[in-house]
Amino acid sequence: MSNIEQISSPGDGRLKDGGCLVLRVFEGCTQNHAQAAVVVLDGPGVLVKGLRITLVELPATVDGRLDGRLAKDVYSLFRFPARGVPLLEAICRRAGYEDIVTIIPQYNRAPGRLGVGDWKRLADTDVLGLSVITRTANQSFELVRRVRLLNPCVKIIFGGPHSTALPEESLQFGDVVVTHEGDFTLPLLLERLEDNLRDPCLTDLQGVNYLGRDNEIIRNPDRPYLTSEELSALPFPVYSDQMNRGITHNVANTSRG
Repeated sequence: MSNIEQISSPGDGRLKDGGCLVLRVFEGCTQNHAQAAVVVLDGPGVLVKGLRITLVELPATVDGRLDGRLAKDVYSLFRFPARGVPLLEAICRRAGYEDIVTIIPQYNRAPGRLGVGDWKRLADTDVLGLSVITRTANQSFELVRRVRLLNPCVKIIFGGPHSTALPEESLQFGDVVVTHEGDFTLPLLLERLEDNLRDPCLTDLQGVNYLGRDNEIIRNPDRPYLTSEELSALPFPVYSDQMNRGITHNVANTSRG
């Protein structure tokens, strides 16, 4: 039991609605601690897990550069609510991850540009997930290069159509690519990162491509697409006040794909 200790310090994890909280220390790497940690539930309550997670979806820019001038096309005439990343945030929160922030610069006060608060968050996050389409690939890779300088221990996860089609390219900049739908894969991947942030065991995890210990690309089998019943059971996306203020038109989703 020497590697198990009870904790009560704020920010290290907590339980809602009662319960006893213990901390299991494991080998890993984070900005604030020499070792990363996962909280384990012992008794009644809702487990709140300890990873700091940041999800990012960048807008298309004219020259494909980070913080560049926003592209002007039919997709930029109206600011619809983002759906993929806010849905993933809701899924992660349902899985017990409360320290999770979504950054979508399109809705910032200076549309398309990352703010000071965004950079502070990126410099102090354990896991950075990026949803990438081809029009946002270059600026996503540029963001990862900058974040690596500020936060060398961060674990980088790519997802979205571009990274699914070209995982080899994304793995030049990141650690893991979630292929196709990430609704089930992402929380399972985060569980592996809770166990070992630096060197997670992903050999049997469907729906990921990742770098092996010798930087070889390992391609796991794809995860089956969600059924209609599974899609219907997904939570509602999480929209921040800032995003709600930035939306010009609402949408109603009736299907996926």
